[in-house]
Amino acid sequence: MHDNPLILSVHDARVIAEEVYPAGSVHSAHATDRGLSSRLMLGDEFRFDDEPPVGKPSDVKITKIPASKTVRILKSGSQAGVAVIVQSTTNKIIYDLLPYFLRGRGLTNTNKLDTYKSLYMVYEELEIDKKYIFAAIRHALSHPRRTQRVKDAIKEVFGEDQIDIDKRRHTRILREHQEELASICEQLLVKQIFSQLKPDTPRIGNFYII
Repeated sequence: MHDNPLILSVHDARVIAEEVYPAGSVHSAHATDRGLSSRLMLGDEFRFDDEPPVGKPSDVKITKIPASKTVRILKSGSQAGVAVIVQSTTNKIIYDLLPYFLRGRGLTNTNKLDTYKSLYMVYEELEIDKKYIFAAIRHALSHPRRTQRVKDAIKEVFGEDQIDIDKRRHTRILREHQEELASICEQLLVKQIFSQLKPDTPRIGNFYII
């Protein structure tokens, strides 16, 4: 059982399609940035836990939205999920940071150094009480010239005043700090998103719109 909320997926979206059944109920909603000629092309799907209505949907309601990210989050300690659409027009910071989080988690093609730097961009923007070692690693990976404070922090953790990713021990320590940073960034993003989910938050189908 997971103790903290987990980000399951992030996708681009520009339209939402809702399945409308003869009785008027909406069973599921889909969000995508692709064409709607086939439901199989839809980029993200989040279904309710209840059984779908009997029969086929009588209509598909299409709603255009600004450039957005759909985020699926698994609540802590349960299998219940939350589907959220983060719009670029109203939540630009979170919208812009989500791709960096994906790169930092290694969910897109990038190298080891870029994954850490991507995570640190999220951390730097959202974390108030920052741990200096994360910044020191960021500087050590990015800049040939380092301050004495950075060198001291790196030496305390890595045993040397610079990071050498060709050394197995350094790679392991870097990976451990990156995993810790990724977990922190995930919770920072989830916290920002959940703080905006209120009883009167707009919804389309099963998506919260923020």
